[in-house]
Amino acid sequence: MSIALAAERADEAEIAKIRQCCNACADDIHNGSLHLQADIAFHSAIVEAAHNEVLVRITPMIHDGVGVFIDYQNHGQIEMTLQSHEAVCQAVETKNPDAAEKAMRAHMMHNQELIR
Repeated sequence: MSIALAAERADEAEIAKIRQCCNACADDIHNGSLHLQADIAFHSAIVEAAHNEVLVRITPMIHDGVGVFIDYQNHGQIEMTLQSHEAVCQAVETKNPDAAEKAMRAHMMHNQELIR
C-alpha cells in the first residue's frame, strides 16, 4: 500500500501536508461542509509522500469515483472516517509503516462495507 511507503519516505514537509489535509477534512465535516476536496487532498498527499510515480498517475482515476461515495455517508459513518484518517495520520507522523498500513486497511475495509 502507498501508505506504508509514505510512512517510510515522507519528509517533514510532506508529513505536515498530510496533517494539514487531515485537519481540513475534519474541519469540513464538523462545519457540515461536503468534505470531498479535503478528502481527495488527504489521500493525494499520502500518495505524493510515497514517492511512487505510478501511484501518483493513477490516483486521479480513483478520485473520480470518490464523490459519489461520500454523498452516501451518514454522520455515524463520518465519525469513523475522522477516526481512521487520524489513525493514518498519526502512523505517518511516527514513521510507522506497519501501523499506517493497518490503519489504512481498516479505513478501506470500512468504506468497502458501506458501499455493499
